[in-house]
Amino acid sequence: MLKLYSVYGSVEDGDELLAKFMGTLQNNDEKPSDYLNRLQVASAVVRRGGIAEGERNRYLLKQFCRGCWNDGLIADLQLERRTSVPPSFAEVVLLVRTEEDKQASKHDRMKKHLGLHKQSPPCRVKNSHNTGWMYLQYIVLFKGEKNEMTIHT
Repeated sequence: MLKLYSVYGSVEDGDELLAKFMGTLQNNDEKPSDYLNRLQVASAVVRRGGIAEGERNRYLLKQFCRGCWNDGLIADLQLERRTSVPPSFAEVVLLVRTEEDKQASKHDRMKKHLGLHKQSPPCRVKNSHNTGWMYLQYIVLFKGEKNEMTIHT
């Protein structure tokens, strides 16, 4: 198997793979756990000599904290404080997926409680000019009531 990988696998050296790894960031609309799985290329960096085997988990955790855009998740799990004795990749995946599920459940409960699944009422904006002042009347139709706000500029 090792011979097959050396013939058909990546030909980049460890330094190039490490640079690519350090430039890997979470994509738009990508869940943190999916981003973490993409970071698993660290095993190739280790194989090619870019990272020492004993440093793999520290690099993974450090890059995850650096490249993940969900700061709340990182803070809730206190991941940045764990870099001195980092958990294994499997442990980080479990922590992140569990926290994602908790956040998704909470969001669903909030939507049900607040009724956020309903559409917002339509809004109309109308402009009028009067003796040099601009009056902006913002008319909002909400539950059959008409609310107006006038702004002087």
